[in-house]
Amino acid sequence: MIDLHIHTKQSIGEYNVQEILALVKEKDLDIFSITDNDNCLAYNNFDMAKYPNLISGVIFTTSIDGLLINIIGYEVNPSIINSFYYEKYSKANIEKREYQFFDKLVKIMNDNNIKLSDNIQLSLVEKGISKKLVYYDAEKNNPDFPFLDYNDFYRNGLSNPFSPFFLNEASMHLSYKEIFDVIKKAGGLVFLAHPYEYNVKVEPLIDRLIIEGIDGIEVFHPSAAMRQSLKLINICKENNLRASGGSDFRKSRYLIPIGISVHSKLFKAKCFDWLNKYRQTTSD
Repeated sequence: MIDLHIHTKQSIGEYNVQEILALVKEKDLDIFSITDNDNCLAYNNFDMAKYPNLISGVIFTTSIDGLLINIIGYEVNPSIINSFYYEKYSKANIEKREYQFFDKLVKIMNDNNIKLSDNIQLSLVEKGISKKLVYYDAEKNNPDFPFLDYNDFYRNGLSNPFSPFFLNEASMHLSYKEIFDVIKKAGGLVFLAHPYEYNVKVEPLIDRLIIEGIDGIEVFHPSAAMRQSLKLINICKENNLRASGGSDFRKSRYLIPIGISVHSKLFKAKCFDWLNKYRQTTSD
């Protein structure tokens, strides 16, 4: 069992680093990676050398051709990623972006005749808070709000260029070239995270990113059915790409446990060879 996509409290996770390490031990993960959003601060809180089955990681949000995507960096130098984080994701920059998001979101709701509370406003400003605030307020005030949950709102509304709720975030996120560059500067590998979360045809997206120099694809993820994962593995084989997989573990209430368990024979594919140096046991 492996898990190369885990979040801690340093970004959107529920558990602190020590609690995650305890879960990793409890689940007896063969290989794992902590992939917090925009930073590697979790790695400052423990001795990485004590975990030879650990792959350093980070995940960024960016866009390509107007599509919002997530990029994972593996085998990165945490110090270089953290220096980039302090430069680009300062509190002032985050607050500025959140206020911009909030104003745009309120306009989108008004344009779609979605009622919001008269007193809605940003108070505690943190990364991603504006979208969640507007979503939950709209859900409360509109019985016919056309989204099942926040993820539906985010993926099929805000991130969908064909939706009247589309929020064009391209200009508010760092470009994919900047993200690729910092991951490479940190000595890392560039992976496309969870291709089936974007609600687009995966082949053209992956082809586009191959041109830009991605190293691999996250083939196992809760958003992908097994047949889709197998398709992604074949894409990796055909294009000499590496493969990874993870639970995207965040909070226990999401009911997605840490660790992914798939047939051990799948890891015989060449696209998983890069994991062999981290493997501590013969079982998956």
